[in-house]
Order: sequence, then C-alpha cells, then structure tokens
Amino acid sequence: MPRSLEEMARKLRRKLLIEGPQFVLLIMASLAAQGIMALVGEEFNRVELLIHGLEESDEEGSGLADEGEQRVDGNSYTCANSVMTLKHRNYILYTHNRLRSKLAQGRQPNKEGMMGSGKNIYLLKWDCDLERMARRFDMNWQGINATQHIDDSMRSWWLEYKKNGNVDFKNRYSSAQNYYGWANMAKGKTTRIGCSYWICDQQRAIFTCVYNAK
Repeated sequence: MPRSLEEMARKLRRKLLIEGPQFVLLIMASLAAQGIMALVGEEFNRVELLIHGLEESDEEGSGLADEGEQRVDGNSYTCANSVMTLKHRNYILYTHNRLRSKLAQGRQPNKEGMMGSGKNIYLLKWDCDLERMARRFDMNWQGINATQHIDDSMRSWWLEYKKNGNVDFKNRYSSAQNYYGWANMAKGKTTRIGCSYWICDQQRAIFTCVYNAK
C-alpha cells in the first residue's frame, strides 16, 4: 500500500476510535481502495449496522426464482456467472446500509435542517436473482477502475436530495423523477439488492442496481 494510503488508514483508525462511525463514508468516498475498504469491513460488521437504526428482515430472497442457491446472505457468497467481485458486493452493501442507517437515525440533511427519522428501514442483503436482472448486457471489467464507477454512481443517486431537495419542513417534493435514485436507495421496506456493470468504453460505464421493493 502506498505511503499516502497507509497514512490515511491510520487516520481512519484514529477517527473510528475517537469520533465514531459517522465519518467513515466521507473517507471511503475519497479512498475507494481495496486496503481501505478491507479495514472498514473489519471495523463495521452487520451487528454494528443493526444497532445504528436498521432492522433485520425475515424475508427470504427476492421471490423471483425457486432456486435457493440463487439467494445469498453471507459475506462469502458467489453468484453464478457473475462479473461482480466480492469486494464490490460488500462495498455496495456497506455503502447502502450506512446511508440508510443515517436516514433511520434522523441524521440525513435536506437542504436546510434534517429529514425526519425513519422507521422500519431494513438492512439490505445481496440477491443473485436481482443481480442477474441487472446484468442485461455482456460485460468486460478488464482495464477499468470499476470501484470508482460504482462509488460515483451511488454518490450521484444519494445526493439527489441535495440537488433537488427543498426547504419545506414537511419534506414535500414536486417531481418524483428527480428522486428516483435516492428513493430506491432509501426506501425502507426494501430488503434485497443486486447490481451489475456494463462497460461502454474505456471512459464510460453503466452501473445498475435492482431492488426488491416497488
């Protein structure tokens, strides 16, 4: 690991010990590196997320197929014919669940002030059926910084509230299409997610996530 990343990792450890988990995503967004993500994965596991506002669902799978092996819960899972790495699956799950946890606790800004705290917001789990739905094209990861594309996409979706939000204390909005990305990530009753990736060329890519709640 380069010296700069080692220094950032030490800084992250100090922040975790002194200031708590709320600073992790900010650091992760600027450090989408395997070593840093591994560190974060060790520090914050599923139990940590559950005690920060999320609930666990008893729902099994997406309900889209009968094959039990297509539904995965653990950290060592694999999906058949997948182009997604375990590192990227864990990063996607961690990012979604940390942001949903922030919303559940009432710590999500909305232009001015904060959004109200959420109830019955579930911990997301990965689903191979949904990943297969997201994988609509042949994909090629070679030579592509996939982590950066994934990180940029998730930040763009979540930050729709900042771009299109309002100062109405009741959090009313006028155009649903301005919030599709944010709403899909934030919807409380969603329990499963599957994502995949399509490379257009060396500069552009399409990153797609499918959720089980409508």
